[in-house]
Amino acid sequence: MRQVIFYLLVCIIHHGATLLSVETYSYKIEFKDEDILSKCKNYPKNFLDKIADIKDLKFIRMNNDTIHVKGKAKMTAELPKNTPIKVYGQIYKKSRGQWVNTIYNFARPDLCTALFTPGEYWSKMVQQLSIKRRQCPFPKNYSLNFDLFTDLIANDIVDKNGSGEYKLNANFGYGTKEDEFICVNIIFYATRFDNTRLKV
Repeated sequence: MRQVIFYLLVCIIHHGATLLSVETYSYKIEFKDEDILSKCKNYPKNFLDKIADIKDLKFIRMNNDTIHVKGKAKMTAELPKNTPIKVYGQIYKKSRGQWVNTIYNFARPDLCTALFTPGEYWSKMVQQLSIKRRQCPFPKNYSLNFDLFTDLIANDIVDKNGSGEYKLNANFGYGTKEDEFICVNIIFYATRFDNTRLKV
């Protein structure tokens, strides 16, 4: 789950480009916290550790602008099987000390339907699971072992002034009450580097 959230972050930024013929830019992503995930304002009510043991999952920054995701995540809670799991997220940018909305966001009313749909943000990651292990929701005691590398470069971004501090606020849940949702934040910095190109 933790790696899914991180992968969403990179993909959401990447898919923010338009299909028109415009100049696009590349950005390097760096995280504010070594553990990547930070708590929402209502912690400890609905942090990720309420449903999964993630203490053995490590994120190791490599020298070639990639991050090595290594370790194990284990489900510790049983989620309802017949109730759709909702997922939504919004990326905010810090401006004059305040978090303001950006155009980068996502929402899926039924995560289990979207999880195995080709062309989704997370499709490449899900394809690494064997057919037998493609379950949703993941049952209690289900373990995911990670040993993969993820690029920390976001290409084809149309905003030439996108450098700055950002926050991804991601929420998962199966009900309508606030305490039924899992909420995590990821604080990161995006820095533009000289890789301008024409996208058609």
